[in-house]
Amino acid sequence: MMKQVYQFRYQTPLQGAVEVEYFGWSEVRDRSYRWNGNERKERSVVFQYTTAGSGVLDSGDGHSYVLSAGKGFFAEFPGNHLYYFDPKASNCWEFVWLQLSGDPVFPLWKKLMSQFGPITELSQESLIIRKLLHMYARIGEEGAFNRYALSAFAYDWMMTALAAGRQDGAVPDSCQLERVFAYIDLHYAQPLTLKELADQAELTPNYFCQLFHERVGLTPIAYLQKRRVEEAVRLLRHTKLSVSKIAAQTGFDSSSYFGKVFRKHLNCSPQHYRAEMHSAYWGQVVLLP
Repeated sequence: MMKQVYQFRYQTPLQGAVEVEYFGWSEVRDRSYRWNGNERKERSVVFQYTTAGSGVLDSGDGHSYVLSAGKGFFAEFPGNHLYYFDPKASNCWEFVWLQLSGDPVFPLWKKLMSQFGPITELSQESLIIRKLLHMYARIGEEGAFNRYALSAFAYDWMMTALAAGRQDGAVPDSCQLERVFAYIDLHYAQPLTLKELADQAELTPNYFCQLFHERVGLTPIAYLQKRRVEEAVRLLRHTKLSVSKIAAQTGFDSSSYFGKVFRKHLNCSPQHYRAEMHSAYWGQVVLLP
């Protein structure tokens, strides 16, 4: 993925909503990269996750933490913290970061900071980071979403992080579910069953279905359908394949069933979506649970 920073500015505030201000993948090599939370005047929050190299976080409790790959932090502005790049410790600091604002974000962020502590260690395969990188990639592929879709993503992502932090920052069953996500990504075009997905998690179908719905907000089969429709949208936008071929390539038994599911998610037929996708209304599509 290309590394860049997306900045979102809105003409009028959206009352009662979470707003995405910045979403970026950055690489710094200059000691001038230095942010003092007490000097920040804007009221906002940030999550920053290291993908390569390292940086340093001096927290308000007097401790200094090295932010090597796989480590991240939640912070609030203004706030008693300092984070910076130290060229003596690393030749670069590469990180993904998300900055949010809006009244609803602050009580949720305080819970996140309380649950995860000054820094947190997360695999790139964790659900929290998977969702973050997936949305970053989607923005890069499709351009900036409208503010409502961005707000929905930010809120959904915070809920995912809160769920992951409920038990000392770890979800015991996250590895099982991540195996399922990876399996669906590879095999969504095949006729998958609930039992087959449960087997990937090494759980009984009943418990797997309950756990999946609790963590994701969808049933496993509904998530599979959503994933298939997302891929179908990509093919409709970027290829000239017929609707019947797209249906077959995304795991649908027939064009008629594909059309029914597609209409359920997007309120129009695949043919209509393809015909109208270049208009302002159909410019960007994201499917969130």
